[in-house]
Amino acid sequence: MVRKHLLYTAIVSTLLAAPLAFAAQPVVEIGEAFVSEAPMAKAMGGAAFATRDAKAPVLIALGSPALADNRALKTRRETQVKQGRPFEIGFARNVPNAKIALSQQGWERLADGSLATRFDISSDTAVAMRASLALKTIGRGNAGAVTLRFGGNDGRVFEQNGREFAGKQAGWSPVLMGDRATIEIVLAKGQRPQNFSLSLPQISHLDTSPIASEAALSKLVARIGESDSCEKDIVC
Repeated sequence: MVRKHLLYTAIVSTLLAAPLAFAAQPVVEIGEAFVSEAPMAKAMGGAAFATRDAKAPVLIALGSPALADNRALKTRRETQVKQGRPFEIGFARNVPNAKIALSQQGWERLADGSLATRFDISSDTAVAMRASLALKTIGRGNAGAVTLRFGGNDGRVFEQNGREFAGKQAGWSPVLMGDRATIEIVLAKGQRPQNFSLSLPQISHLDTSPIASEAALSKLVARIGESDSCEKDIVC
């Protein structure tokens, strides 16, 4: 029986509440009318930043992962592949200084009266990242009046509402390609930065693309130490 190798994008079971199911599925084409309608298009990477295209400050910069972390990931992968289980493509990294001082950011007033700011985060050598964010309200702050946008190095910009990050647990950004990403925060008219607290406690550092081709995944599995006649992230 030929073993199936599934791409495991839930970095650890306790890190993400819901694994990225699309990463383990074949690509499906969707009609143009479907993806062009808001807000679906924005959730799928069709949004745009509202702030001026200027160089954003890097507020969180994680260096290259420690050798021990890379070795631990390699060991887990070897075990997972031998046992025919989904294998990890990255790991969680804690952010030492997780709090983002919103009141100290440079805010831009937009035409509709809203306020917007953007900043960058990085995790050296990452092929892709996800960021966890925790948004808390203070006084008259309304999480539903906050818009967050995320962009990696592939040109896509994703949009999410602040409510998705205001629960008891931190919310997660989409997968952002590259080792540096931009986060934009927009406060609706009447909302003020001092009415919110934002922290970014973890970054999921991916060393393999979650949308890697079957050929690339097969090479990865072979390097891990096992090569079957058919090694793909979908049913052979």
